[in-house]
Amino acid sequence: MFVKECDAVVCLPGGFGTLDEALEVLTLLQTGKRDMVPVVLLDQPGGTYWNSLARFIREHLLQGSMISPEDLPPIVLPTRASRPSLKCCFFRLFHSMR
Repeated sequence: MFVKECDAVVCLPGGFGTLDEALEVLTLLQTGKRDMVPVVLLDQPGGTYWNSLARFIREHLLQGSMISPEDLPPIVLPTRASRPSLKCCFFRLFHSMR
């Protein structure tokens, strides 16, 4: 329910509940049950929390043919250098999803 009225989603590292909610948002976007919104997976400087999840998705889901390349989630994994351009990243992904 928390994504019903939001204009963007920012997820920070956390436990099972955090992972559950983040994957729920990505599922709703991937299945078209939710209009596109930016999904930003924000980590601490030098952190690997979300990069590890992105690697898991690529290595196990994509390479295992459990999802197709078109199913890869429209997420932004910001780095210190990319933070000013997050809007540009989202809209580049957003327009490609149409």
